[in-house]
Order: sequence, then structure tokens, then C-alpha cells
Amino acid sequence: MQLSSFNQVSSFKSAGKLITGHGAAQQLQPYVQSLGMQRPLIVTDSGVVASGTLDMIIEQLTALKVSYEVFDQVTPEPEVEIVEMCTRAFNAGKHDSVIAVGGGSAMGIAKCVAVYAHYEGPLEALFGENMVDQRALPLIAMPTTAGNGSEVTNIAILSDKAQQMKVAHVL
Repeated sequence: MQLSSFNQVSSFKSAGKLITGHGAAQQLQPYVQSLGMQRPLIVTDSGVVASGTLDMIIEQLTALKVSYEVFDQVTPEPEVEIVEMCTRAFNAGKHDSVIAVGGGSAMGIAKCVAVYAHYEGPLEALFGENMVDQRALPLIAMPTTAGNGSEVTNIAILSDKAQQMKVAHVL
């Protein structure tokens, strides 16, 4: 019996810190402050906005006198074009950070924007594993669903219409 697979070394990347439990979202302020967020872009979808879920988050940002904008055009099975739209909104608003609120789609778009916001080339040039050294911008991920665990990974899944496939982006 050969045990060569036990001699392999692997690495695992995950979120730096997880805050979970009832009322965890009410503890947003110290994290906004510790990350130096002054003008975050909130990345979400229209359903989260309509549900009132953002109200508590907006109250906390307002209490800190933090200026923000909401990008609520995230769709299920998000495409590269949504990342590009959100990145344009980020840059036009002169944002310094990202707060994702929602499910895996919002998390994926926010992670991509945190990496791509100041990148000058085509996004496709950064697709793949180990193409990005590190996330350039502060990011807080606030999941509203118990789904794919996107808030704890460095992977974003996007639909690529041109190639007619889903593509995993390791960020």
C-alpha cells in the first residue's frame, strides 16, 4: 500500500475573522472603524434592499458619519458585466472599501470589486488561480443566507456568457 498522498502539503485560505450569532450585524461599527472605512460601497441586490435588511447597517454607518452608496444591481448567477458595472460605480463614487450584504452572488461581486477596483487592464487577465497577490481594499461580508459559504472563501463564481460557462475566480 502506497501512502504518497499523505506526504503532500496543502494550503487553505479563509476569511480573517468570523463574527456569528444573533445580533452579530449590530457589531458593524468597530469593524468599519478598525478597517478605516470612510466611504464604503454597499454591494447587494434589490431584494435585500426591499426587505429592509440594510436599514440597521445604514443606521450604524450614519452614526459613525461614514458616507456610503448602495449598488443593488447584483443578480443571481452574476456575470462579469456586473463586476464591471459595480467597479465603475465604486470608482465613480471614490469609495475606499466594500461591504457585501446578501447571498453568494453579492459576496462574489464584492470580493471581485475589492480586488479589481484599481486594476487598469481587462478583468479576464486576472482570472484563474494565484493571479491576484492580495485583496487591495477593505471588505466586510455580511451574509443573509446560509448557502455556499462565499463569505469565508477567496473564490468568486461568475457566469461568462462569451464562453457559456461558470468560471471560478480565485482571488
